[in-house]
Amino acid sequence: MALPRERGALERWVAPACLLLVAAAVAPSLPGGFVWDDHSLVAANPVLDHPLRALASDLFGPATGERSDVYRPLFVLSLLPGHALGLGAGFERLVNLGLHLGAVALLARLGVALGAGHAAAWLGAAAFGAHPGSLEAVAWIAGRQESLALLALLGATLAWARGRGALAGALLALAPFAKESMLVAPAVAGAWMLGDRRPRLAPLAGALAGAGAYLGVRAILGIPVPAGAALLDPLGALGAALVRWAGLLALPWTADALPPYHPRPLWGAAAVALGLALAARAVGRRRVAAVLGLLLPVVPGALAAAHTGLVSDRYALTGLAAAGLLLGFAVGGRRWPAGALLAVALGFLGARRAGDWTSDRALFAASLARDPANAAAAFHVAHDLHVRGGDCAAAVPLYRRGLGADPRAGTNLLACLVALGRLDEALAAAPEAVAASPTNANAPANAARAAALAGRLDEAERWAREALARDPDHGRTLVLLGNVLGQRGRCAEALPLFERAAGLPDLPESTAAAARRGLAACRRRLAAPPPAPPGETEP
Repeated sequence: MALPRERGALERWVAPACLLLVAAAVAPSLPGGFVWDDHSLVAANPVLDHPLRALASDLFGPATGERSDVYRPLFVLSLLPGHALGLGAGFERLVNLGLHLGAVALLARLGVALGAGHAAAWLGAAAFGAHPGSLEAVAWIAGRQESLALLALLGATLAWARGRGALAGALLALAPFAKESMLVAPAVAGAWMLGDRRPRLAPLAGALAGAGAYLGVRAILGIPVPAGAALLDPLGALGAALVRWAGLLALPWTADALPPYHPRPLWGAAAVALGLALAARAVGRRRVAAVLGLLLPVVPGALAAAHTGLVSDRYALTGLAAAGLLLGFAVGGRRWPAGALLAVALGFLGARRAGDWTSDRALFAASLARDPANAAAAFHVAHDLHVRGGDCAAAVPLYRRGLGADPRAGTNLLACLVALGRLDEALAAAPEAVAASPTNANAPANAARAAALAGRLDEAERWAREALARDPDHGRTLVLLGNVLGQRGRCAEALPLFERAAGLPDLPESTAAAARRGLAACRRRLAAPPPAPPGETEP
């Protein structure tokens, strides 16, 4: 059976059907709430209360209290309407879906502009849109950073393919403000110049101007460029990215939020050779040039994976778009049924994957079920059981499995062991937990609590002083050390600790009340006359 040849008939059903398929694949995620970094970056990011700061702030700093090297103002600006109106996670998820459908439509139009058949181009775009590996950027609200960068890249590529060089350059100039990986935009424009028989300078000029402006703004704001990953093993990182991308294409059901990073330098050399071969092949071939341009942003994603220790699906997003474009070129003519079946199959797999993004528990439990040895997944499941579920008993063995994957695992393990009354285990685990988080005051503070409850006051004092060396205004530890010193008859040393704790702003009421009680007790004790020595009577 052949498809109708009339373009109008194709447009009446192929495009809507493909968009509906992609929407159906994403739909199971829509009822979900805030997940993973959404809690800090979207639900409780103070920069969203001050719109002007969105342009002048790094992404993580306002949420975590520590300066970061991530500057993505377009993502923050995109959150402002929903935050101002209090529309919540459901609205932000719908926005993500709309952006993703826009990317699918742009990819289909790009395929048509480069000579693919209308139906074939849309089927290739639908396969990309429904692929489980693409859904991290859609079903995760914070993944919008990737979608915004992809939209700018696809829009620019389509403008270039249609001969609108100035628009292509403008979109490439905007792309780094969505995500810093798009600083490769000048290289993308260079790839297009290979494909043009008459190279145009407007896209390259726009890309260079945008990259320069972005770096200039970062310099003015004092936000460093995240170059540390580039100092690691670049070939190993490229190889890890290539293996992960190829694995997602061959085995789409392996999509995962927490795939561990394993450097693969031999595959990295193969990736470099493949890139050079594509560049040579792209000369005078616009299709190859477009595919090469979509693959280039995978390179900074690979370096980011080396830095974070996770070869996340979102780093392969533009690579998956390139695969969708290639599929559109491949399934023209009578091969469209195979493309349609593939898109539908990916839709079913994508819908299953989208359901994992409804909650932290579902997301990280899926990663742990896929790989029980995944220490990062074990930590995140434990964190959800502990912090949101209040189930320390179930969290403890998972925290133990997560040691080494995240320095917070040891700190949280101590907190749970103290809460469960397993004080000897907590004190045995304390040295490793404190060493794993050299700047975190909570690890020695938890060790101090365990020692105090066990009656080991020397250890309690030592750990409490270590915690205060890391954070002199750690209110709960100030009170704890004051109580320990008071029990040891050293109220003169304890008094200033209680005074400092009582004067701290935003102290929890229970801690503030404990500080006031300790302060009053020490003042009474210091005001009372010393007891008479044994055997003597007062005159």
